[in-house]
Amino acid sequence: MSEILKFATAVVYADDVPATVAFYRRVTGLEPTYYDTDLGFALLGEDQVVAIASHEAGMLMLADGYSQARSNQVRGTELAFWTRDVAAAFQVAVEAGATALTPSRVMPWGQTVAYVQAPEGTILGFVTRVGEAAAP
Repeated sequence: MSEILKFATAVVYADDVPATVAFYRRVTGLEPTYYDTDLGFALLGEDQVVAIASHEAGMLMLADGYSQARSNQVRGTELAFWTRDVAAAFQVAVEAGATALTPSRVMPWGQTVAYVQAPEGTILGFVTRVGEAAAP
C-alpha cells in the first residue's frame, strides 16, 4: 500500500507578487515564513498552507506545463479559510480590494459561508465548520 498523502500548500500565481502577498497577509493574517523577492515566491503561515508565486516561478516549477491564465477570472478553484466570524472576514477582504461575490449566509447543512474574488482572480471562501455557529 502506498503512503497516504498529506495536503501541503495551495499556490496562487500572480502578476504582482508583493501586492498579492500584502493582500493575503491583510485578509488572512498569515505572515510569510519564506519570501524570495527576486524569484517572486512566498510561503505564508506556519504550516505554509498558502504560497504566492510569480509566473516566472511557475515556469521554473512546471518547466513543461505552466501556462499563465489569460484573465483574472479564476474559476474551478477556491481557497477556503475557517473562521468563526464569516461576515467580518468577508468585510476585511472587500476593504483590502477583493470583489464581493456572496455575502455571509447559512447553508442548508448549517455552515455559514461567504465568498469574494481576490484581486488576482482566486475565489476565497470564509466558512465555519459544519455544526459550528458563526459569531453573531
